[in-house]
Amino acid sequence: MKNLLILILLFFNFVWVNAQTEEQTLEWLNTKKAEVYDVSSITVQEGARRLEINGDILHAYSDNGAYTKINWSGIKDVSKTDTKNQIVIISNTMYNGLNTCIFFKIDNPELIEKYIKALRHMATLKGAKMIDDDLF
Repeated sequence: MKNLLILILLFFNFVWVNAQTEEQTLEWLNTKKAEVYDVSSITVQEGARRLEINGDILHAYSDNGAYTKINWSGIKDVSKTDTKNQIVIISNTMYNGLNTCIFFKIDNPELIEKYIKALRHMATLKGAKMIDDDLF
């Protein structure tokens, strides 16, 4: 029984040590954000477009004043689209009858998968109820 308890404690210690904190995830996302380009949304389509990532929201905006904000807890999905190298962040809030979304591209295919994973992780840490792709 003692050995079983030790094994369980070691397992949970290993899992806890390898889990990324909110701060680490946010730092990684912002470090790799230099690879992000072609940011857009329903409202952000023209001008110089940027993506801001902080502990509360994802903020796509342009120099003409248009913007889209998505709270981390309001994210319902993050995935790769059919458009080459494009990622979409889908919110559970609506705008003009459509889910609020932020789109952007990253050229590095390996980084795309890691960025999606990090965005999903951050959203989950912030309480988002993500769509389970393996549900059906």
